[in-house]
Amino acid sequence: MRVFTMIKYLQAFSIHNYNMKTTILTIIALLLAQVSFSQIELKLDGDLSDPTFLAQVEKMKAAGYTVKVNEPDPIVVKHTNNALPQFELIDLNGEKISSDQLKGKKLHINIWSTSCKPCIEEFPELNELKKNLENQGYVFIGIAPESNKKVSKLLAKRPLEYKIIPNAQDYLDELGVNAFPVNLFVDEKGIIKKVIHGANYKIEIINGKQKMVPDNYEDYEKALLDLTSM
Repeated sequence: MRVFTMIKYLQAFSIHNYNMKTTILTIIALLLAQVSFSQIELKLDGDLSDPTFLAQVEKMKAAGYTVKVNEPDPIVVKHTNNALPQFELIDLNGEKISSDQLKGKKLHINIWSTSCKPCIEEFPELNELKKNLENQGYVFIGIAPESNKKVSKLLAKRPLEYKIIPNAQDYLDELGVNAFPVNLFVDEKGIIKKVIHGANYKIEIINGKQKMVPDNYEDYEKALLDLTSM
């Protein structure tokens, strides 16, 4: 309120001394900068039960920042370093596939939906990932909740070269998945070592225009290669 009062004061009275007027305007600018600084909100990922992280948060608050700590993703917390829940499902070709059959293999399980635009947009990255790494012993599986017909219709237009399992709503309910995409990286013992929930994008210039394009390949590749190094 003081800042705006000072601005109104300057508007009401003519200040003929240029240096004085400049000084006052400078002070107002600094005050405005201080106001906006105190309104900066920082969003942090961390565990408030960690004393070191908590101390950092308190320091930022003391400095005048508004600090918001992002809640841990429940899907990530629930499944990371836990066994992949068992399943026995039918793939798009009518073949039975089970978690027991996949023991001893390193898996990338991409959970997607026909109604999820980011899921579909990352198909080219997923196909490139499979092309580059499948000869290193990885298995690539795509799981969707929708029917064979709906999944097949979409894949006819936007191919995904993974082994596709449709009609998996019950299994996804068991996993607790209700937002897509979710990517699980499972080691040879059947333990989920990494969970990536959601999709990343980057800006690229295409035909002279800025466009948001998927940017997940490196994260997925690293998660798979880390399975080998563990």
